[in-house]
Parts: sequence; C-alpha cells; structure tokens
Amino acid sequence: QSFDLQAGTGGSSSSSEADGPSAMTVFESLEEQRRHSYVLSSLLASQDLRDIGGMERRVVLTWTSGEPQFVALAINMAQSVHRHAPELEPHFCVVAVDSAADVALRDAGVCALRYETGTLP
Repeated sequence: QSFDLQAGTGGSSSSSEADGPSAMTVFESLEEQRRHSYVLSSLLASQDLRDIGGMERRVVLTWTSGEPQFVALAINMAQSVHRHAPELEPHFCVVAVDSAADVALRDAGVCALRYETGTLP
C-alpha cells in the first residue's frame, strides 16, 4: 500500500527531478525548532493517514530515504512489527522522503506515505 502526499512541488538539490529532493534537503527545508511538528502537521492533513489510523486512530510512523541501507532498516522494522506486534501492522507506515524509498517500500509490500518539500501548511 503506497500513498502520495504530494500537494505541491518540492525543490531539488543533488537529486534528479525524477527522484525528488534528498533526505537532507527535505529536513533542511523545515524550520529547525519545528521540524517534527511541521512534518506531522502535513501528514495529519492526509485522508490516507486517517485511513491507516482507522477507528482506533492509532498510527505508527517511521521515515526513510531511498539509500539501500536505510530502506533495509525500514523494511526490517515493518517485518518486526508483523512478527512481534501484529495488532499494530495495519497502523504501521513508513514516510518515504524520496521516490527511491517509495518504490522500494512498495515493492517490498510495506505501507509508504510519500513526503516531499512543498507539502507543508
């Protein structure tokens, strides 16, 4: 399951336009003292996120960029949730900060929410 949270267009740095901005570009695009709350605020506006939360209104999120070692960690976390906390699995999703992460997570069968700069309120 993969959801696209792109509501606008993001900038790019060393990444190609097709891949979107790097994880560092996304992180640095946020005001330092409010980085976590801005990301959460933009995600909370998503109907997809509400669907993941379900009637329990429970959402478990982590994030990753598309670098293979980080995608592997996110996939491992999803597998751990599946094995050790199956009641959380319908509520678990990974925020993908670039298209490489989004594709890799989707290919592995992991729920992914696509985040890019430009989606902030």
